[in-house]
Amino acid sequence: MKNRLINSTVLALLFAAAPLAAHAGKIKTITAPMEITMSQADNASSLASMWEDGKRQEYAGLALIEDAQKLDKSARKDLRKAEEKQAKFTAISEDRRAQFVTVSGRIGLAKTPGEGASAMKLADKALDDWKDDVEALGKATDRVREAEARIAAAASALRNGEEQVALGREKMRRAENKASGVSGAEAHPAQAQSGEKYDFVDMR
Repeated sequence: MKNRLINSTVLALLFAAAPLAAHAGKIKTITAPMEITMSQADNASSLASMWEDGKRQEYAGLALIEDAQKLDKSARKDLRKAEEKQAKFTAISEDRRAQFVTVSGRIGLAKTPGEGASAMKLADKALDDWKDDVEALGKATDRVREAEARIAAAASALRNGEEQVALGREKMRRAENKASGVSGAEAHPAQAQSGEKYDFVDMR
């Protein structure tokens, strides 16, 4: 169940970021730098396209990272609330159980049918209250699990976004290196480290 929640949330984030990647050129004009477009390389046009594709991939990755961070913040807030309710109803349900045990014990002490009926009525009420609190505890526990799954999904989406940023920047760097005649052995691959500070691009 938890894995399904994680996978569905990650897919939702990926699909949300996809339009940004597909329409990045419409939302924000992306043009390769002049050192590529005006380079003496025979395949300058292809290198320019490579650089622009890399930039779009970087934008999509940054958008995914931003969405993942928002999801993580929201999920952690929900988790705190759910855990508070879980603790609250755990304590209440334990008290209700103790009340039920105490009240139901009076049934066996009844000396008249009236006392027995009264004790049974109180026991039924205590049992209903106990059931309600156990149900509320179950719902709170479900919310805790859902929030935890969203946090895990956000972490997965964040890693995916960082990977997209790294791949996009590596494409741009390769295009720049090839345009300037730098060999692949001399190039330094781009890396998007976890926790790296990204400058988010407002694509709206």
